[in-house]
Amino acid sequence: MTRLLVAPLLSLLFFAILTILYIDIVSPLYNYYGLYDLLHLGKLVIAACVVVAIAFLVPVKICKVSDFLMWILYLLAIVPCMVIYGCQDRSTSYAIMLAVCYVVVDLARRLRLQPPRPPLSLSEEQIVCCCVFAVIITTCLVIASGGLTYFNLDFSKVYDVRSDIAANVFGAHRGAVYDASFLGYLTTLAFDVCNVFLVAYFLSKGKHVAALAFIVVQIAYFGMSSDKVYVYALIIPLYFWLLRRAARWLITFLTSIILLGAIANLEYVQFDSYLLAGNIFVRVFYLPAILNFSYHDIFQQLGHVYLSDSRFNPFAHYEHSLAPAFIVGWTIWGDVSTNANAGFLATSYMHFGYPGMLIYSLLVGLLLSFVDAGAANRGDLYLRISIVVIPFFKLLTSADLTTSLLSHGVLASLILSWLYTNRPEQVHVARSGMGGLRPC
Repeated sequence: MTRLLVAPLLSLLFFAILTILYIDIVSPLYNYYGLYDLLHLGKLVIAACVVVAIAFLVPVKICKVSDFLMWILYLLAIVPCMVIYGCQDRSTSYAIMLAVCYVVVDLARRLRLQPPRPPLSLSEEQIVCCCVFAVIITTCLVIASGGLTYFNLDFSKVYDVRSDIAANVFGAHRGAVYDASFLGYLTTLAFDVCNVFLVAYFLSKGKHVAALAFIVVQIAYFGMSSDKVYVYALIIPLYFWLLRRAARWLITFLTSIILLGAIANLEYVQFDSYLLAGNIFVRVFYLPAILNFSYHDIFQQLGHVYLSDSRFNPFAHYEHSLAPAFIVGWTIWGDVSTNANAGFLATSYMHFGYPGMLIYSLLVGLLLSFVDAGAANRGDLYLRISIVVIPFFKLLTSADLTTSLLSHGVLASLILSWLYTNRPEQVHVARSGMGGLRPC
């Protein structure tokens, strides 16, 4: 009974930390950024109740890949949205629907899908070699396309050159509907999926020099792309590797996030600095939550787009001169060049309203079920999480479902996970959770 209360109590503490950080630091400093304060105590109480209620549904142990991804959805989407709901007096119906969608995803992922075995059976060594090949070839192509021309490792300057890189290196353009180049798809495969897997793989095998080499490659690609997500992507395998032997992995994971919030508060109070609050909490927690509610408010007025902005519905005419993300960026910040992407919860409402949110949640749950299929006693959970974590992180927090499948590597990660799970080696691994958790 005590163990069942740990997740709700820690989640409530995390909610409280985010709320205090928002009211005391983030809102006064970033009010111009749409992070204003219209605190509604009644809604804040409702939000806290929703956070606690869902906390009883999240997995108490990480036994499957989807268990961890459900925590990502909960901590990075649901809890921050509940904070914004209470602190900005936002729509109650949309906030409740977010909670309902979490439940739908959770139920759908429990369906036992049985995908067929892949026609091509690759050994673990062959899969690693394919990933190494993909990373090397893609890196060479980016350099040949002029990637070193804009090389920059300064986080404060990434936005100064990103549009030039997109246009001149990757051949992408910003317009009514964003069109990524073939090289853009390759870099997603190489650095969202393959290279993160390689770092995790070599760390798990104790080959630290090889792991360091691919960490350097990942950082070098950040320098050529000026996209900070490729640096943040390294946090996942490194953090998991450090905690791999923790006796209570999940409690350690939650506690570390809560402590980070407490340190952000202390940093501002004691040193009048907001490095953590601005660079981590605003970007990772608050802005995605703001965008969720903004998509709801804007497309509630403009009307739903019914996939007309994508290639998935060639029969519908897209009525706006700007892509949806640019409409939201222009509405919130008054800048027509701001690309305000949001996760599947927001974009599903944009396409089809509340029914669309339920349908998309069902589809995302089925994708999670596919990731888990056939992997109960196969392979290393740490490695299987590393394959899918970045593409699914983007899907859950900052990208549309249809866009994520191709442009953000979800489909590629599913294929690699499918091949890795069905590799021919006879791997016998007990059904145990990550790190020191007891058998599930």
